[in-house]
Amino acid sequence: MSQESSVSSTQLSSTWGKFSNLSQAQKVKKKLEEEGISSKHITVEVENYDPPLKLEQTQAINNLKTGAITGTILGALIGLLISLIVTDFSHLGLDALSNFKAIHYATPLIAGGIGAAGISVILAISGSKVPNFTQGERDSDNQTLPKLYLVVVEGTSEEIELTQKIIVQESGVVEAEDR
Repeated sequence: MSQESSVSSTQLSSTWGKFSNLSQAQKVKKKLEEEGISSKHITVEVENYDPPLKLEQTQAINNLKTGAITGTILGALIGLLISLIVTDFSHLGLDALSNFKAIHYATPLIAGGIGAAGISVILAISGSKVPNFTQGERDSDNQTLPKLYLVVVEGTSEEIELTQKIIVQESGVVEAEDR
């Protein structure tokens, strides 16, 4: 029984706090080292937050337009071919006007609509993950986001409690979930 309690008290866990500037994070690290926590159990890192792309920042809208035009043309051509195959290529040209059959006109229109919808959706989905700008533009957008500095500490439960107390004293935010 005493072995179990000694194992649970020496079991390491971790906590971390967020700071808005690097000097605060380094100050907390120094205080923790002064309190006896080993420096190999303390890390200061920059939080790498990469916000998700917005629809306007992707190729989806451009691909949607291209897909609608391409799909309409290809669908209409396929529909025309289907209508000609069904009628055994009879009544081609102006002769088709004298012997009007709905299949000659409806099939290309319907196939054009289906093609436009289908290909535009496929191209829009494929372009939804492609950024619409260069990496330099993306990096300049990220410079407007505030950087957060994390102080991550691994230690015993007593060391974790002390760490959380110091983080709060230095205006940091202790996060509840473990990383």
